Amino acid sequence: MKMLRLTADKPLNPPPIHAFLPTPKLRRFILLGSGHRHFFFPLLTHHILTIHADVVLADKLVPQGMLNLILSKIELIAAKKFPGNK
Repeated sequence: MKMLRLTADKPLNPPPIHAFLPTPKLRRFILLGSGHRHFFFPLLTHHILTIHADVVLADKLVPQGMLNLILSKIELIAAKKFPGNK
């Protein structure tokens, strides 16, 4: 077994444990609500979801037709919120 020599130019600091783990993939979340009633909103939302999102968090007021447009490769989470939930 070889002894390690501690010097000022070579400190004995082991690499952190997370240095050996693969870097996690950054995920993009889209929060989909039903608030905006603009004409282009559904089209724009579908475009954003199909290109950029990895996970979609949708509230219960989002129309089913809009949820059906989300690609199957995108994880969809229904936020079961109700008036007064905190």
